[in-house]
Amino acid sequence: HLEKHPGTDIKIEQPPADEQFSLLRSEICHWEMLRGMPETEKTYLGQILQMLNALPLLRILRPETCTINSLQLSLAEYLHAQKQKAK
Repeated sequence: HLEKHPGTDIKIEQPPADEQFSLLRSEICHWEMLRGMPETEKTYLGQILQMLNALPLLRILRPETCTINSLQLSLAEYLHAQKQKAK
């Protein structure tokens, strides 16, 4: 989940599980659209849970003038550090 913030640095964090669900749900489809399709909503919510169980959702806070290269480098460093912690 990518957001802008008023700072000058790039921050990467893993939100709490309940917030991850809300963030992913809001990124993919408008909630109001699903209310009219109960069967689709049930399937959709199940798919969100499957995604969150398979992969971590990250919140990336970036400054207004962040370059793609600096964002890519920060994300690579974060993922490398997480991989080292898991060893």
